[in-house]
Amino acid sequence: MAKPYKSVLTRHQLQQLAGLFRRRLEAWLEQQLDPYFASLEESFFSHAEQAASDALRQGYTHAVQELGRKRGELGLAFRNNLLKAVETFFLHYEAYLEEFIHGFTASTATPESLELVNNEKLEEDLVVLRTSHRAASNLQPGHKEMVSYMAAVVQPKDLPQNGTPLSPQVIANCMRMALSGWEGTAASRFLFYQVLADRMLPELVALYPSLIRALQKMGLEPVQVQVKVKRPHPRQRALPLSGYAPMATGRQGNSRLEGEEAALFSVLSLMRQLGDEDREFLGMVGSVAGAARSSGAAMKPESLARVVRELQENHFREVVGLEETRAIQESWKRDLVQGLKRRMEEEQLRLHNLDQQIIDIVTMLFDFVLDDSLIPDSMKVLLIRLQMPVLQIAIRDKTFLTNSRHPARVLVNNLSRAAVRWVDVGDYSDDSVYGMIRNSVERILQGDGRDPGLYLEVNRDFEEFLAQEERGARVAEERISQVARGKEQLAMARRRVADILDGLVTEELPEVVRQILEDAWRDVLTLILLREGEESDAWREALGVARRLAHSVWGEEIEQQRDRFVAEIPQLLGELRRGFASIAYDSKKSAQLLEKLEACHEAASRGGASVTVSCARATTAGKEKAGGETAGSAEPDRYDQLVQSLREGDWVRWELAGEGERRGKLAWRSEIADILLFVDMRGRKLAEHSSRELATLFRNGQASLLAHIDRPFMERALRYLHQLLSRRVSRNLPRIMPA
Repeated sequence: MAKPYKSVLTRHQLQQLAGLFRRRLEAWLEQQLDPYFASLEESFFSHAEQAASDALRQGYTHAVQELGRKRGELGLAFRNNLLKAVETFFLHYEAYLEEFIHGFTASTATPESLELVNNEKLEEDLVVLRTSHRAASNLQPGHKEMVSYMAAVVQPKDLPQNGTPLSPQVIANCMRMALSGWEGTAASRFLFYQVLADRMLPELVALYPSLIRALQKMGLEPVQVQVKVKRPHPRQRALPLSGYAPMATGRQGNSRLEGEEAALFSVLSLMRQLGDEDREFLGMVGSVAGAARSSGAAMKPESLARVVRELQENHFREVVGLEETRAIQESWKRDLVQGLKRRMEEEQLRLHNLDQQIIDIVTMLFDFVLDDSLIPDSMKVLLIRLQMPVLQIAIRDKTFLTNSRHPARVLVNNLSRAAVRWVDVGDYSDDSVYGMIRNSVERILQGDGRDPGLYLEVNRDFEEFLAQEERGARVAEERISQVARGKEQLAMARRRVADILDGLVTEELPEVVRQILEDAWRDVLTLILLREGEESDAWREALGVARRLAHSVWGEEIEQQRDRFVAEIPQLLGELRRGFASIAYDSKKSAQLLEKLEACHEAASRGGASVTVSCARATTAGKEKAGGETAGSAEPDRYDQLVQSLREGDWVRWELAGEGERRGKLAWRSEIADILLFVDMRGRKLAEHSSRELATLFRNGQASLLAHIDRPFMERALRYLHQLLSRRVSRNLPRIMPA
């Protein structure tokens, strides 16, 4: 039995904390478990639909069935494990470490073991590590603060990295313990952790603050936790997971967020260098920071937000046209300056410089909404309505400037991500993309726009909607691509058959033979080529029939081996009949063709000039092959090169007379048939263009490549603002005269 240790807290205080944590955790789990299992079930179904093999598909299907049977049992076991972890952490810390930390090998695996062992247990270790590390990174800084206070609880003992009972890794370990009786495949088992990281662990951000306050009330001070970073072994390598797609580490996403944050601070630095003339030239809100006596008290965020809220009731109340929206935006900025000046004069206040910067940043971000070439006009007039509630929450919560995962910033990014892919097809219903964006905006406007929880709630609902849309889009897009690939295979087969028949069908052949080969037997060869391929016996036999048919009525061999050809004619006719039947060729027409062919064979067998009318050779009039002389093609220009450089997943915007603007994703392209297939954001077929047609649209200014459509709105906006401000500031710099 582990020896107890002396905590900085009394036994009574530890019991109090254990009870409080337990109650808060129970309430949190009550809200989380049902949505978690619903998402898990959806994930099983989605993976079953997209499975690459029947075995994988059956594995996910059986997982759905097993989850239906064991859902209550799994939920109860997970809940009890997590509650036990919390209680033992406070009351039996050494036992807690043994059961919930040291009892799992993921955190202690050596490079040698990772290299030499490749089994399901190790794979599960790696999945738990990846999901927990990704979730912990996304929960910063709340998770870091939670760890620092929990470390104070166990002093003088050390707290392992990710060692709190409510850390993502311990929660994942509790799920792992609950899955001890899971009979499904390893791939289905790993999805428990992936959905845990995607659906439940992000919600810890709402649980941590109240628990931190409880620890603070106990008089605890945060303790800096030293993180021991192990130097990676030079031979360490990643192991493939059986039937499981490795999850992204988040490194690319984190670097993007870090770049976004750096760009924002750079924009703030440039803003501080602007004069009043510069601000007016750029259409910025007039500076109010120095409009009142500098000795006055700074206006409180609540008072400033109240001015904005009062203006909200008089601006952007309804969805209007783009030009009217631009006019309202300029009017609102003027009214904001006047309203702030009036309040400052009445109450002898001054505006803090940071508040001025927040006003500048937010208003310029939403100015960019109206100027962004990627966002459709109908979406611009929706998104601009978020300006005032976003400004209110940014004024009250200054982390809007520093936290790239601020709820308001995340919501604006997600709404914009859908907006730039939206195509106006007249569907404005509540369950359409337009309707969901409109409803999200309305919920923010009608609720307390200063509450981060409202943004989290709206964003969660919208992300669930987007996830469902994207699942449906993937399925629809794959079906459309399969149809397109089928068309390409058919085109390739027809081209191959045409090449073969071009070598057999000559002007010397009788009309009936040409008709059989170019009409019926062309389809026979095409069908066999599609079904069985060129290496099959059926293909070789059908090709042999075509050659024997051509030689049976024309050529020197008939004169030399007339008796043999006559003896083989019944077999040839039988093979032709079977071929006609395989393609369901018209029986009346086939009988007529075979009758003419027999007459032709009879005439050919007699030789000489006794050729009947039915065996007459085809005239060359009108029989010239298509194509003839081809017009000389011009040298490819940059628009042809642009079309050739397009890859699947690229987005293009185009406009045709009478159709309005369309924007679609390149879902598939055929180099054989020269077809580019575009779908909308729901995976529905939007258009097919040839390379030449699309290049012409680009050349005429009717099409454009949406090159930065995958960049988040905040990143695009900050890049634009940085360029705009840099150009203006550089004009004001003194010129350096040469020495």
